[in-house]
Amino acid sequence: MGEPIKARPPQELPELLRLLKSTSDNINQIARATNARHFVRSEELEEIYSRLDDIWSKVKEL
Repeated sequence: MGEPIKARPPQELPELLRLLKSTSDNINQIARATNARHFVRSEELEEIYSRLDDIWSKVKEL
């Protein structure tokens, strides 16, 4: 039919996209608070790093 065959996305893709959305929302909230008070709390950085680790773990599973 003239269309290239595409691989089916992995089953983990929706979970990965959910994690990315959640993390980006969280980082945005932290950025707003940081801009308002002109510093970032170590707990906030730890949360960002933890969420990024979760995402990378999911990516490595693919």
